[in-house]
Amino acid sequence: MVVLLLGLLCIVACSAARPQPPLPSTSLPATSEAQPAAPSRSEPTTDVPVEWRALYQELSAELKAFEDMVREGWDGRQSGVIIAVELAYANGNAGEWLLSQQAWEYNLVLLDRLQEMGVGGVVIAIKFPLLEPGFPRSAEYLKFFKDITAECHRRGLRVLVEGGAVFSGTPYSSVYVDWSKYTAESFIKGLQSELLLIAREVKPDYLNLTNEPVTQQWLTGFRILPARWNSFVADTLQRIDRSGGVLVGAGIGTWEPEEYIEGLFGMPGLDYIDLHIYPLNKGALYIERALQYARRAKAAEKRLTVSESWLWKAMPNELGATEALGDEKIMNRDAYSFWEPLDMWFIRNMVALADAAGMDFVSFFWTRSFFAYLEYSAATKNLPTAEINRMLNQGGLRNVLSGTLSPLGRDFAELLRQRGGK
Repeated sequence: MVVLLLGLLCIVACSAARPQPPLPSTSLPATSEAQPAAPSRSEPTTDVPVEWRALYQELSAELKAFEDMVREGWDGRQSGVIIAVELAYANGNAGEWLLSQQAWEYNLVLLDRLQEMGVGGVVIAIKFPLLEPGFPRSAEYLKFFKDITAECHRRGLRVLVEGGAVFSGTPYSSVYVDWSKYTAESFIKGLQSELLLIAREVKPDYLNLTNEPVTQQWLTGFRILPARWNSFVADTLQRIDRSGGVLVGAGIGTWEPEEYIEGLFGMPGLDYIDLHIYPLNKGALYIERALQYARRAKAAEKRLTVSESWLWKAMPNELGATEALGDEKIMNRDAYSFWEPLDMWFIRNMVALADAAGMDFVSFFWTRSFFAYLEYSAATKNLPTAEINRMLNQGGLRNVLSGTLSPLGRDFAELLRQRGGK
């Protein structure tokens, strides 16, 4: 796929795992003023194409279970959580386009729009091996990420940086990496060196050492056991420069095996547990798991963040179809406007979850959907991934530049306004 010069990137780091048994329920914290209840939109309207109504109903049931699960044991009072989005024009998967003047200008306009909406933070994906010595233009990449982080800080936005492998060899990145030149150990060591450099030079507010370890293995082809991931995190914590005030965390996607997070709750020096939340699963099983992790983080006196989230539009039986949730056909479903009511319901539920769990930071991935969707029609429903992205990116960029929000963007901005902006 060519570099996405005309819009917001579309990178979803995803993979699947078997459900884990729930832990006993305990109450979660609550803080200040009450917020409006999330709307329940459980029945498909006539705007929903016939072929998608069964999935719409299933997702509605999962969202209602999500809503009910969060409300139980929570008094509805809102917290001071930072509500953020992906800074899509600064995502490392875009490769060398990031180093262009055009990219810088688009980032400044996007930041203007996000601030107008009331967003309080951004997530920036700095992918390995962009900053590795010897990688083409690595010094320029470092300067870009330092400059864009400083610009966000100048505007009063909090910055969470995610590391991890670049999406080489997928439709979601133009960057080519020959992973056969690495071993599992050299990948781990290189990733650690890059994270240490980010802490020392880029100086974000939050730095994820790892998330979605199963996805990292899917991208690179390396088999890295949970114990090795845990030792990587522990060793990096001992080496990291915290003089810039960075908080350091690690975590998993809620669909991934629990073994990858078990060692993190009691790890000395780890400031926060980070989750990615995409699929909900039958009865919002993966939200129950997120609540379990929230309780365990609180018991361990660690903060909690969600650095990526969006409603994954798949039937429960599709979640087990492959190990990775990287199916383009499923990801392409996000493009269409008839999902907007469910996307907003998911966002409201996630903000409620953040309030109930006392999170530091919660972020929403598909920034482009706050500016544009595609209309579902005979002409658009079977488009290839590259064409869907091209059309969405062009429409999204046009609306970013003109300051035009999609219905979802308007609803999101109103939610932020009701909460007092940032």
